[in-house]
Amino acid sequence: EKEIDKIIRKSYEDVEIPKDIFEETYENLKEKRDNTTIIKYLSGVAAIIIVIFIVLTINIIPKDKENSSIPIIDGKNEVVQSELPVASGTINELGESYQQMFNHLTSPIGMSLIEEDSQFVGVVKIKEIKGYTNYIKKTNSYFPAPFIISEVTIEKVFKGNLSGELEIMSYGGVITVSDYIKSKLPGQSIDSKYKNLTDEEKENTYIRVMNAFTLPTIEPEVGKYYLVFMNYNNDLECYQVLDDLIYEYDIENDKTKNTNTNEWEHYEFGVR
Repeated sequence: EKEIDKIIRKSYEDVEIPKDIFEETYENLKEKRDNTTIIKYLSGVAAIIIVIFIVLTINIIPKDKENSSIPIIDGKNEVVQSELPVASGTINELGESYQQMFNHLTSPIGMSLIEEDSQFVGVVKIKEIKGYTNYIKKTNSYFPAPFIISEVTIEKVFKGNLSGELEIMSYGGVITVSDYIKSKLPGQSIDSKYKNLTDEEKENTYIRVMNAFTLPTIEPEVGKYYLVFMNYNNDLECYQVLDDLIYEYDIENDKTKNTNTNEWEHYEFGVR
C-alpha cells in the first residue's frame, strides 16, 4: 500500500463522520440536525480535505525541484551562495618552493593559439557563485582540484555562439577533506593532520588545495566582468574555463588586466 494511501486512510479513520451524512437530503438535514450538528459535519469533511491537500502538496513537488537552487552539475559539496563553505586551512601540494615552479601568468594579449583552440572567447559578468565541487558526475570520480561553479551572463562575444545566462566552471574554491581524500590515487600520501580526522570531521572540514591547477588561477567575484577562454567539457557537461585563462575585464574601455604587471591593457580579439 502506498504511503500516501495509508495517510489518507488513517485520516478518514481518525475523523468520525455519521454514516448517514451522504444518504440524507439537504431538507432532512435541516429538519433533523441543528446548526451545531451541521458545523460538526462540515468540520469533519474540512479536516479530511485539509489532510489530503497537505499530503498531495508534499508529494507532488518533484524531488529535483526541492533543491532547485543547487546546480544540476552536482557534486554533493555544491551549495547555495548564502551557505558557501569557508576553508579552515590549505593543503600545499607543491612544497615550499612552489613559487619558483611557475612563471608569472601570461597576459591574453596576442594569445593567438589559445584564441584558435577555444570554442568560446568572450566577456562574462559573474551573477552568482553557485558552489564548489571536485566531483565529476558523468565519470563518478573525484578530481584532484576543486572547481568553482559560477552563474554568469554573457556580455560580449568574440568567438562562439553563446548568449543569455550560463553556468561555467573554473579552478578554485574549497572542498571537504573527505572529497579531497577521494581524489587521491592508491599509494598517494595524505597529510596526517587530515588523514587522522574522524569520518564526521572529514565531511565537515573544508580546505583549499594548492596545486598545479589552482595556483595560477584567479577566483571570480560576484559583480565583476571577466574575459574567458572556454571549451565545452563533456565530462563536466558544461563550459569550462581553460586552465588559468580567466582575466578581469574593464568592459567600458575594452581593457583586461595584465597578470604580469597588473596594468590595464587594451584587448582586441585576433589582433597580435
